[in-house]
Order: sequence, then C-alpha cells, then structure tokens
Amino acid sequence: MTTPSGAAAPDNPPFVFRNKLLTRGLYFDFLRLRCGGEQRFFDAIRKIRCTDEHDRPRMFIAFSEWDAVVITPSNELYPRVLNELYGGNEVASAVSGTAGYFAYLWDHPINADLDRRLTEFQSDGVAIMVSLRFEDWFRREVGLGGEMLFCDFLARECEKEGLSAIVAHTLGWNDVVVTIHATSREQRLIRLVATIRTATAQVLSGDVAADAFGSHADSMVFAASYTHLISGYARYLDQSLTFGELVENLDSALLLVRVSPSREGEVRECIAATAASIGDYAITLEQMPSEMGHYSFSVDISALAVKDRGNDAVRLVSSVRNFIGATGEDPPSSYPETSTTLRFRETMAATVRARSGTSADPAIAEVAKVMSNVIPQLQALGASPMSVYRFGAVLTTLLDHLSDPVRSAVVRHMAKFVLETAAIVPTLQRDQLEDFCHICEYAMTQATDGIVQFQHDANTLGLTGRGGYSRLITAIETYVEDLLAALDMPQKSVLITFGLRTGHAGVTGRFQIDVPFNVLFVPSRWSVLLHETGHIAWVATFGWIPESLKVFERQADEIRLTRREKTADEVELAARLDFIRTREIIREFFPNLLVWRIACGGDFAAFDRLSLRHIVSSNGATSGTRELLMAVVLHALLEVVRTKEAGGTVVGREWWKMWGELSDSDQKAAIAGATAGIGAALDEAEHDSNERTRPSVAHKRKLLWSDPFRDAVVEAFSSVVMVLRFSATEFSKGQKEELAERQFKAIQSALAEMMSEQADFTSWPARGFAEWLMSGTVLARAPGAHILCRLLLETYPQMKHAKSPGAFMVSQLSALLALWHRGVTGERDEGKHTTDVLSQLQLATYHF
Repeated sequence: MTTPSGAAAPDNPPFVFRNKLLTRGLYFDFLRLRCGGEQRFFDAIRKIRCTDEHDRPRMFIAFSEWDAVVITPSNELYPRVLNELYGGNEVASAVSGTAGYFAYLWDHPINADLDRRLTEFQSDGVAIMVSLRFEDWFRREVGLGGEMLFCDFLARECEKEGLSAIVAHTLGWNDVVVTIHATSREQRLIRLVATIRTATAQVLSGDVAADAFGSHADSMVFAASYTHLISGYARYLDQSLTFGELVENLDSALLLVRVSPSREGEVRECIAATAASIGDYAITLEQMPSEMGHYSFSVDISALAVKDRGNDAVRLVSSVRNFIGATGEDPPSSYPETSTTLRFRETMAATVRARSGTSADPAIAEVAKVMSNVIPQLQALGASPMSVYRFGAVLTTLLDHLSDPVRSAVVRHMAKFVLETAAIVPTLQRDQLEDFCHICEYAMTQATDGIVQFQHDANTLGLTGRGGYSRLITAIETYVEDLLAALDMPQKSVLITFGLRTGHAGVTGRFQIDVPFNVLFVPSRWSVLLHETGHIAWVATFGWIPESLKVFERQADEIRLTRREKTADEVELAARLDFIRTREIIREFFPNLLVWRIACGGDFAAFDRLSLRHIVSSNGATSGTRELLMAVVLHALLEVVRTKEAGGTVVGREWWKMWGELSDSDQKAAIAGATAGIGAALDEAEHDSNERTRPSVAHKRKLLWSDPFRDAVVEAFSSVVMVLRFSATEFSKGQKEELAERQFKAIQSALAEMMSEQADFTSWPARGFAEWLMSGTVLARAPGAHILCRLLLETYPQMKHAKSPGAFMVSQLSALLALWHRGVTGERDEGKHTTDVLSQLQLATYHF
C-alpha cells in the first residue's frame, strides 16, 4: 500500500538506499596563493589546533588555475578549523582567493579507512582530482542511485588498476568529486580518468543495464568533467616533488605569468637564469610570448617537465614564484600570479563510441518565445527602460546557460518561473514591474555568481559566490510544489532566493519565497517554507477580498471604533497604527494556522516554540516586542479555532460566522490561554538559553505579564476579531458568498486531507525515524513535504541534541537528499518506475 504521495505506508517498511551516508564529509578549499606566500600558508595550517588529528586539513599543491587544494574531513558543513585558519594574519598575507564547498560521502568500501588514505595521498605520490556532472537523463532515471553505481564501478576499476580512490558528492552543480592516487606507474591515472569520462550506463551497471536503462544502456553518463593534478604540499616546498611516470604521457607544459608591465623584464630574466641554473636549459625571450588573455606572458616548460620526472619544472615554478614574491612592490601596482597548464596524451586504444544521452532542451525554445512576448509587454505597461534592459539581460543569460550541460543546472529553476511571466506581468502596476524585474535579476545573479568560480571547480557553500546551490534549490522547489499540490493549488512555479529583501511585500509574497541562510541546510526548520507557502495559497485564493482599497477603508473604520482616546487627532493616529498592525496579523493568520495544524500537529507548545524562536535568540532587551505581541494574538486566534472545532470541524461560512458569535468571555479565555502558553514557552526558553540571551528572555517574560502589554494584546485581538467579522459579512454578499464558501471549503478539505495523510505516518518517530536519519539512511521514496515537515519538526530536538558527532548534520543531509532525489527523478507513476530501476540495480531496498 502507498499513500497518494507515493511513500510507503507504515504497514510497509520505508524504501531506502542500500548505502548510508557517512557522518563525516570532506570540505574542499581551492586557493590562489600570493607569489612567495607558500611557506607562510603552510606554517599557518600547521599551527591549527585540532581536537582530533583526523580532522586536520590535508594540503596539496595544484597544477591548474588554482595553486593549492586543502581537504578537511569534517562532521560539520563548515569545519571550525577553517574559522581559525582564515581568521589569522598569516593567511591574509598568503592567500589571494579561495573557493570552497562541502562534499558528503557514502558508507561504501571505496571510502573505507578515510583518514589513513588522505594522509597517504598527502605524503607520497600524485593524485588526480576529477569533478563530474551526470547527464540529465541518468539523474532522472536513478537520482542518488547513480552515485552508488559510480562507487561500485570505480571500486572495480581501482582494484583492476591497483589504485586508491575516495569518492565524494556535492550539493552543487557537480555530482561526483573523485580523488585517485598512485605512488608508482602513475600513467594509470590518465588511463582511468579517460575511462571514467567516457563511461556509459552499460559500463557502470554491467549486465543489468539493458533491463534497467533500455535504450539508454549505451549512453554516456557524464555531461562534463573538470580535472586537477595535485600532490603533497610539503614535497613542493622542499622541491622533492615529481610527477613520476606521468611524464611518459606528457604532451606539453606551460607556465603562465601575470605581473605588472614594469616587472615583466626582470621576471623573464629570472626565468631564463633559473632554467639555465637548474639544468642548463636555454630559454630565450622569444620563447616567452605575450598572452592575449588574463596573463602577461607564457613560457613553454615542456622540456623541463619531462626531465627528472618533472622535478626540474617544479623547481622552476617554485623559484619564479619566490622571486616575484620577494622583490614585488608593496603594494603591487597589479596583482602577480602564475598558473601551470599540463597536457597529457591519453592511452586509450580508441575513443568510446557511445550514444549521448543529451537531447535538445525544450525550455530553450519556450524561453525564447517568452522573450519575444514579455519585453514588448513591459514596454507597453510603462516599465522603465532600465528595467526592460535588466529583464532582457536575465532572459539572455538564461537562454545561454540552458544550452550548457553544467550551467543549465544552475538556472533550471529560473526557466520554470520565467515561463509564467507572460501571465504575471499584465497583473502588475508600474512600481511592481520594477520590483518584479529586480527579483528576477537578483535570483539570476544569485544562481550564476559562482560561475566564474565553477570554472575553477568551486560549487560554493558560503565562502564565495552562491552559485553552487542547485541541489538545494531543487529540494526546496520539490518541498514547495508538494505543499501547493497538497493545498489543492494550481501547479505554479515559485522563485526561490536566499537573502533577498525588497520594498513591495505584495509582489514578492505572490511569486517568490526567500529562504534565510540560517535555515537553508536545516530541513527540520523548513516550517518556514510551509509558512511562506501558506501566504502564497491564501493570497491566490482570497487575495481578491482583503486587498481591495474599499475593504481596507472599511477595515480601518471598524478598527477606529475600538479607540477611546481623548482627541480626534489621537484617535486618527492610533487608528492608523492599529490598522497597520491588525492588517499584518490578519495576513499572518492563515500561514500560522497552517504551521500549527500541519507542522505542529495542533500542538500549541511546539507552535509557541516556533513563534518565539527569533525572539529568544535575540540579545536585545527591547527587541522582539512586536513579534511577542503578534505571537500572543495569533495563539489566541488559534485557541478560538480549537475551542469552536472541539465538537467537530467547522467549514465554509460557518467558520467565518463563529467570529461574530464570539463572546467577551470567549475572547478573555482565548487571550488567557495564549498568554499562559507563551509564558510556558518563555520559561522553557529561559531555562535553555545561554548567558548572552538569558537577560533578553527574562525581559520578555516580564513584558508578557505587564498590564500595558496585556492591554495592547486585548486591543489588537479585538481589532482582529472585528475585521474577521467584517470579512464574514463581505463573504455573504451576492455572488461572493458562493465563491468564498466554495473556495474556503476547498482549502479546508485540503487541510483535512493533509492531516489524514500525516496520520498514516504517526508511527514513524516511534519506529526510529530520527535514528534512521542520524545514521545516514536516505529515503529512496520520500513522503510528501507536509508529512516530512511534521516528522522532522517532531524529531528535531532528538536530532539536534544527539551525542554522536556529525549525527545532526547527516540527519539534515539525509532529508535534503531524499527531497532532491524525489524532485529530480520526478517520482513518475507514484515512484514505481524509479523504484523498479533502483531495485533491479540493487541500489535500494525496503528497510527492516
């Protein structure tokens, strides 16, 4: 039996992936070093204090656009040792740029004995680090299962070649980050990298491919790759580093240099003199041609690279960088840097001839059509020339990136949203058009501002641009689309942004959801998304009533009647302020009702903890007063709902009528219950708070029970009830009554259905749901977002206070990846297709 969301009912065990996540991941930092700063950076890393030596960063020199790679094992998304590292002056004086990202690991034999092998990689031999992105068709077929297939495949190949490898996976654009190491016969690395890049589904899955993948069995599985040659950093510093037998496959080597024009001459002379002293190499100025790109000039060092296994080339690069750093201007007139490019001949007998899984993206033609329609629309509606240009630039960037197999992942969510703009734009006023263009431009910039870093393989999670959030966006979109579908809302795309604040809440609330950075990687706190989805659903369903000017004016009149100030001016001023506050509470009522019922399961204690989270985390004595007032009033409104529905669900017009029937004693009881509930939540928060926030929480407790605050609560609650009564009269006028009742019944029925589906999963927490996630179990068929939201929130304290290091991080990764897998595979036919493929490939099974 399955639920409508396609997830296994409690009578059946959950369908989970064969492998679990490790409770540790790897943080990859790619760095550009200031010329001559290599030793300072090395010394800074050696000074880092680690409670566990296994968590010490491993340092590698890189022969690519980057100068170094630091790999740090961590049970946190952001290793704390890096906070110490980047907070020191030594690093600031040695590093000119970084780009980092977190990668998770499956508990697979290929990743066994992780710490020992990382240390071996650092101490001897050379390694090739390859970042790979799956073809879209392969990702849609098996989702996360493709990562396990690759681990199986690489384990077989490494055993065959006698190599060692570690396989990690990112939350960004790429799907696989593999580091392959050799201490001898290094040319095997080149052969294996070529095999990986050209792998097909048949190669990865063996005899099962034809049954599982059908016509795609001979299709290549990788759309793009990016490769670094790395080796031990200490060996570079003491100039003992060699490339081993890789030089037998070396085709050419090039040193690129960028310095200010005033220094080009002396640097060229240094290169010639150093080459001569190392091995009597004659390099003339004619062999140092000017570059037409980012660098000033280049030097062909192929002859040095093949001599003494590449040690001569390494010594030249090291000496030149030290010369530039030692004699540079302070400050330099232009920033000096170098890059080493190595090209190797592949040893494959023949290029694999396989059918590509790539096909023309239909979104490209659809976006082009939008561009031809929307730009004239914006002009006709009076949008400023600057906004029209900016929106045109967004569409141009979107079209370009959709044509690229890697960049398309970054902007896929934008394409889905842009296809609806032709219907959105005509509904907006001129000032809203400007804001709408700003939202789209911001989202595009946020998606693509890591593109430059990506070219240096930096799908980032915070240290630099935000372009590496593609998997997170997919997971969040899946979550939001699930909620909209559960609320029986028409399918629509919502633009996801992080950290955007705009001036027109009405526009952003209709088309866009902004996810705070502090909840981005914590699905247990995605009740925020449930709340924002509630806003979108309510505005889409009932926005035609409360948003009209006439109703605003009538509401203001209703609120004014509750005022008894001495003068007319005081009455007018107070009424305006109260109207703004009351309107805000009214707008928050349904989203909070949704959170209370769906996320908290009707539990007021859990709801109050969510309401007060922001307040109790603040250390300002006077901050949060407004939020505290809203929390009490909203709780009181929900107390009324609970009381009135105690004898059965109140639906349609009856739900609105109950506000008119609310007596003074009912109102007092609701406020008393709300105050007591909030008070208990503040008591709990004060007990759990730290020294920084405890005084603020104590102040809120004192404020809650004060007479002025109580009076403010009574006034605000009375004003809200009067507006709800007025809304009930509006719903009963003419054709509005039938429309409003039908729409409201529909949304209430959807809520009832959501709660009914949740009931099918109430046994999961008792059966160890939190333990599954904390041990790294990933659901291969995730339940709907409204179910997952409740499960995660209910078990959040258990996961947050887990004693095992990394348990909380991996629990959130497990939930996030389950959502991403569901979103990318599409759960076609209630997940049956994906389930069948995963079962055939033995990548997933039923738990228990």
